[in-house]
Amino acid sequence: GAAVLAAGGVGAFVAAANAVTSGTAQCASQHAPCDAQKTVVRALDATALVAWVGAAGVGTWAALLWTRPSAAGGETSLVVGPAWAAVRGSF
Repeated sequence: GAAVLAAGGVGAFVAAANAVTSGTAQCASQHAPCDAQKTVVRALDATALVAWVGAAGVGTWAALLWTRPSAAGGETSLVVGPAWAAVRGSF
């Protein structure tokens, strides 16, 4: 999840950089305000920011879940009988 969000943020950031390049070329050829091109770049930048913040949140949540101790205090043991062996455990 975090990797997908981070990759999406990178994709949006690259798309914003491309939009800046094409918007600059369009603005140079027209004699009108360039608000439409600025809006596209700002939307893509906001998308990248939200994706990266989400990736950080999901990554933090995953790290906390992986590092906290198990609530059940799982135990495993090897049980050996006269003609059999088994593993018993709780997780």
